[in-house]
Amino acid sequence: MRKSIVLICMFSFISLGMVSSAWAWGKPRAKRVDRNQDGIVDKKEHEMEQALKKMNQAKVDQPWEAKLDKNKNGVVEPKEVKKASLFGRVKVNCPLEQKYDANEDGWLGPLEQRQLLQDKCEIIKTRGNAVVDSELEKKYDTNGDWSIDAQEAEALKADLRKL
Repeated sequence: MRKSIVLICMFSFISLGMVSSAWAWGKPRAKRVDRNQDGIVDKKEHEMEQALKKMNQAKVDQPWEAKLDKNKNGVVEPKEVKKASLFGRVKVNCPLEQKYDANEDGWLGPLEQRQLLQDKCEIIKTRGNAVVDSELEKKYDTNGDWSIDAQEAEALKADLRKL
């Protein structure tokens, strides 16, 4: 008796899921998505819309995006973003990082990180060392003395060459 109730419940949930997903595919969404204008967005039309959304989101329309677009195809691809950023997005945690947050979104993007590290390299060139002010710079302080000296700066310079 229990097995039959469980089976009936499972069958009901599965069939309900199939009906609701079929209803979602058959539901009219937008006129521009429905290419054949039959009133139903089929799987192929849905996939085309997703691809178009992805392309529109990645188009280069900002100056900082143009710098990331290494192959100059007008689209910032995921591999270009990954190559441009060693650390991903870094949350702004201190006043120094806040100075480099050009778009004031609370995160340091790849170009903002690069500028911060380039300026830190210049300080090290002129003074011989620089105080570690942010989480981003802690990676390069290998001896833990809260200072990046010329020897430790070699790793920083190598990472900047990768960008």
